[in-house]
Amino acid sequence: MTTFGISLGTRQTGVCIIKDEVLYIAQVHNFIDPWSRTKLTKIINRYREYIKKYNVTDIMVKVPHSSQQKGSIKELMDKVVALAKEYGCDIDFITKDELKGFTRIKKTAELLDWTRRQYPDLNAYYERALTKSKYYYEWSFEAVLAAHVYQKKKVLRVNKT
Repeated sequence: MTTFGISLGTRQTGVCIIKDEVLYIAQVHNFIDPWSRTKLTKIINRYREYIKKYNVTDIMVKVPHSSQQKGSIKELMDKVVALAKEYGCDIDFITKDELKGFTRIKKTAELLDWTRRQYPDLNAYYERALTKSKYYYEWSFEAVLAAHVYQKKKVLRVNKT
């Protein structure tokens, strides 16, 4: 199972690839241009590159709370669903509150630390997050945690059947 984790945003987006609980990549991509069809296409094409390169089977998208899902985010979500369908990937969505519920953690800083402990390859990102811009690196941690939760939930569903 290869899961593409996405922390969805129109200016910044965190992404990761987790295959069978092993973290292959975690990054943040910036898309600084104003919202447009061209920008939407750039973001989706970046996601497409990951799906093709890593033979992604599942996509888990961390999205803002429904009250914060504006037109551009909804449009991006729709395109991600279409992309998943195009490549035959299972897809699911999760909010930060749901991630906190899964881990039973209330504070974002503790959430970053919990994620780093699950995936020690994130230690370098974690150190940068502590000394520089926590908010910037938070995107990649959210993508990793979303993919992690997806894989754990999928394993539980498979084991129940």
